[in-house]
Amino acid sequence: ALARSLVHTVPQPRTAVADAQLEAFTREGECTMRILLGRWAGVADTLLELADTMDTLGDHRHAMECHSLTAKLYFYQGRLRSAAERFAETTERSLRRPGGAWRAWGPFGQAEVALCLGGTPDATLQRWVDLGSHWMTEMMNIDTAYALRRFGLSARLAWRQGDVECAREAVLGGVAAATRFTHSGFWAHEGFAGIGEVLLQLRTREQQVGGATAPLDAAWRAFERRLAAHGERFPAGHALVHRLRGE
Repeated sequence: ALARSLVHTVPQPRTAVADAQLEAFTREGECTMRILLGRWAGVADTLLELADTMDTLGDHRHAMECHSLTAKLYFYQGRLRSAAERFAETTERSLRRPGGAWRAWGPFGQAEVALCLGGTPDATLQRWVDLGSHWMTEMMNIDTAYALRRFGLSARLAWRQGDVECAREAVLGGVAAATRFTHSGFWAHEGFAGIGEVLLQLRTREQQVGGATAPLDAAWRAFERRLAAHGERFPAGHALVHRLRGE
């Protein structure tokens, strides 16, 4: 509600702004809100323009953020090849600069897109997840959305590799984290997807082998409440909410 209000009420930047960096940062904030609200037309082009502006101004941190947001928007739009290329560039750019939280953005994005495209060896996927996880720890990145994405990626990789126990640990850890976090940015979307999908696959497996489904049912009930809240914050996320509920 706040984002919608701001988009409607905040005046457009004047043509002459004394602080060019503040103007660029304000425009990036508007782009971020438009991604959140699902108003995506023209946002990618604006973000790429802002990335160049930020670099020129020496604000490399927010230039990196613009590249990451562009990649994420391409991913949400289903432009997977473009997303993969932009996330790879984000990873490469991050390694040329002094360390910062941005170093986790590219590798996690590369892994998530590659899982959708298929054909990437598990070892490469694991390397990206490990790299992103390392930088989260190294830089003390406490972004709750990335914590959920790490659980989601770990669960998906373990399930792909047939490691049911590791998948269960990642899923239950992810559900506990989702329950504990009262708010996460919309970029937690990929984490909710991974945790939810593998949780339901685990339950199907337990049902087939006559295992205990009650703990997974309890986990789903706790997770579904946070999933629903995510959908309310991120309108495009409703598709995921409905799909997982349907499954």
